[in-house]
Amino acid sequence: SNIFTLQEDDISGVATLYSGLDNCEVKQLRFGRSDASLDAADCTVQEMTVGGSDTSYIDLYRLEVEQPAQFEFSATSESLDTVLLVATEDLEYLEVETESIDDCNSSISTSLSAGSYLLMVNTFDVPIKAACGGTGPYTLTANFSSAAKPGLGQAMSLLGSYSMASFSGSVSGDGGQTYGNLFTPEDSLTISANISVDMTHVGKSGFLLVAAFLPDQLLMLNEQGEFVDTGLIPDPFVVHARKTLEPEEALDIARDLIPAELGIDAIEVDFLVGYGLDSDPLEVYFHNLPLNLTVQPSATNGS
Repeated sequence: SNIFTLQEDDISGVATLYSGLDNCEVKQLRFGRSDASLDAADCTVQEMTVGGSDTSYIDLYRLEVEQPAQFEFSATSESLDTVLLVATEDLEYLEVETESIDDCNSSISTSLSAGSYLLMVNTFDVPIKAACGGTGPYTLTANFSSAAKPGLGQAMSLLGSYSMASFSGSVSGDGGQTYGNLFTPEDSLTISANISVDMTHVGKSGFLLVAAFLPDQLLMLNEQGEFVDTGLIPDPFVVHARKTLEPEEALDIARDLIPAELGIDAIEVDFLVGYGLDSDPLEVYFHNLPLNLTVQPSATNGS
């Protein structure tokens, strides 16, 4: 047997229908990179399974897939022996990473049809590598590619007002034939978004916003089509357009953008779009899932 693969008790723990899922935090999966850790604050597999003795920690991420897409997931760590799993909403496991032989990292490449899924970051119940343990920090990376424009999650608002608005957005490097979040510096990018305005807001005077979040910077798109640094807490908002709101609002964020021509070799940006009413200028309606753009040299993204 190969000690560097999942053991029978690990597989059976995953395959068992989880009964304690409601007792564990399930985070929204965001594309791009995010930092987290497995430690005593997390659920254990034992707490989630019917029976079993697996006391390893586990993090859960929810993934809503609206159209068939290809996904690349990876978890990297210097100290945590990561194991990645993909399961359905009913917790039937679909993919398990089993070949992290040389390091503490793990990765999964998979195609998923429309539906609700869970990405799980786990570890081995009993450590099997001297350099890798059962707790510690990790970096989770999630990338996708699809022939359809993705949605941007649920509608939200700054002050908590209810809204029936919906949002979609996309980044394409081939003129709209495919969409994704991972590109090279040489790609020519088109970045766009669409807002389906709540019907009760249609026909009212309002404004449109576009924000770009970098690790230590917030930029907003002004009426001249230029991104300006607003500080991390903009006051007031930089408005992209003031207008009478229509049922559908299309936003061209960037066209024919070639990162290399701007001296950009690598960058990660999360875009949010939203709108508000002039009658209530402090309330902004937006989406909970950012539109992610990750630019990396081709040698590191496999293209």
